[in-house]
Amino acid sequence: MMNLLKRYPITTFFLLAFTFAWAIRIPMTILQIDSTPLKLVAEFAPTFAALIVTLALSGKSGVRALLARVGTWRVGLQWYALVLIEPVAVQLLGIGVYVLLGGRVQFHSPGFVLPILILVGLVLGLGEEIGWRGFALPHLQSRSSMVVASLVIGILWAFWHVPADITSLTLLTLPSTYLAFLWFVAFTCVGSLLMSWVYNRTAGSVFLMILLHVSLSILGQFVSTPSWQPGQAGPNELATIMQWIIVLVAALVLRARKRSQQAVA
Repeated sequence: MMNLLKRYPITTFFLLAFTFAWAIRIPMTILQIDSTPLKLVAEFAPTFAALIVTLALSGKSGVRALLARVGTWRVGLQWYALVLIEPVAVQLLGIGVYVLLGGRVQFHSPGFVLPILILVGLVLGLGEEIGWRGFALPHLQSRSSMVVASLVIGILWAFWHVPADITSLTLLTLPSTYLAFLWFVAFTCVGSLLMSWVYNRTAGSVFLMILLHVSLSILGQFVSTPSWQPGQAGPNELATIMQWIIVLVAALVLRARKRSQQAVA
């Protein structure tokens, strides 16, 4: 078992992350159990998997190095501005376009629960990002490009959430469920690309990844769309499309700039 783990560390990581989470989430869905402690344990499955595999590969020093990246916060104010503002701005833009197209949106004041929601988001982000970005991303990038590594994580990230999002087995009989999942894959993949780019430019800051994880989803806690119907392009879908456009344009600009610098050199 140990030899297999050392030979296939990234495969072992994903298997453990899925097994730990799904072994809790699937019975909860089938038995209609609503337990916050169980949900919390399931959310930390990627971190548990990363720590187990890292301990087997690199011992306690490797675990300390992995956890130390959670404390990498001195990365420049421009990165904080990017991870805290850009995702929210894109979500607001998606809402604006949705309203212009005739959709109705209701905003709900967070009130005094906002700090609690942010704290919960940070805890859940910690549970996931030590695994997805702290462990999986550098391992995948060691054998493939950033784009390939990001898309692999993005797709598996989406599938990992399935048991948590399927709150009733009847949802599996609805075509709209599968369409919603495809949109979710598009969202996790573009989010993964953005997170990988920031991670690589901030010395592997898992702390920034946790903040970005929160900002990618926090606005949705305060917005409802009473006129939206399954199968329609709502604010989230429109924001996902816009985020893809932004990421692709940024990639083209950065590539052109790099080629220009190489030509000058």
